[in-house]
Amino acid sequence: MKQVIIALILSMPLFASAQHSYISTNGDIILESGSIEIFDNPDIYCESSLKKREAVWVVMLQLTATGAGAGNIVKTAQINIPEADIDALTCSGSDNSDKTQNCVLQAVKDYLFALNPTVTFTLN
Repeated sequence: MKQVIIALILSMPLFASAQHSYISTNGDIILESGSIEIFDNPDIYCESSLKKREAVWVVMLQLTATGAGAGNIVKTAQINIPEADIDALTCSGSDNSDKTQNCVLQAVKDYLFALNPTVTFTLN
């Protein structure tokens, strides 16, 4: 019995999966003002980096079908967010990395809501 319990404990990391933060939507969205390219209810994953000399966050948006997960990207797009916009947000998270990711997601949500005011964007 003791060996079974030890085997289960040691195998637990094999069943764990990383949780990626993303933005879910409840409607069709566009990514640029005046665009005719419409995306149906996507989940949006974000990768970001700070260009300190330009004082801008570069954010790569990865759109996936709802519930498809981060590996099934249907569109990528890049947006730039001023560093001051990120700094003005109140971030949440358990460590600095989580807080930074949360602020970036909030800024992306604000950007997308300005383009798609009838859609609800939810941080997950």
